[in-house]
Amino acid sequence: MLRDHIEKQNKGNNSSQKHLYVYDKAVTDFVWWDRQKRHANYMISMLKENSIATLVESIPFDSRHEINTGVEAYSVYENKGIKFNVVDYRDPETGKLHRFVTTLPMTINPGTIAMLYFKRWTIEKTFNNTKSNFKETKARGVAIFAKACFGHPSPSKQQKLNATTYASGGPDSSSSPRPDPTRGRNIGSK
Repeated sequence: MLRDHIEKQNKGNNSSQKHLYVYDKAVTDFVWWDRQKRHANYMISMLKENSIATLVESIPFDSRHEINTGVEAYSVYENKGIKFNVVDYRDPETGKLHRFVTTLPMTINPGTIAMLYFKRWTIEKTFNNTKSNFKETKARGVAIFAKACFGHPSPSKQQKLNATTYASGGPDSSSSPRPDPTRGRNIGSK
């Protein structure tokens, strides 16, 4: 569904606009992702466990920079002629290894890539928990979140902004759940 939306958007896309999609690992498709770079669409996801690719090179990064805390490696991999970057991130709190794949340029700090995926995870878990708590059968995004925060599904624009800020790391984001690690053993598992 999102893929169809992106394809439709590409037809009328102003190429100067850039878009970042932080995806669930179930929709990782390197061939399609590679085509999206022409439209300034960039992707981040968890690396699938069964991904097969060849290590091309390590990407230098500042391991002393605070944003990169937990990053063990930043590398370029290749699969069927398509190159993508992989971030190996070990959660300092849990010790679990997470592997993120992205089409973002190498100039982006690998810690930023990990942080963006965890923000996505926090938002997804918030929607799932809200859906469950309110016994909803469909996740209707803002309406469900608004119902949880404000008691009704039609919040004001300011309330939507506040709800989005909270879901993406506002107060109490330190207690948000973290995903289980996915180690792509076929492409340089640690």
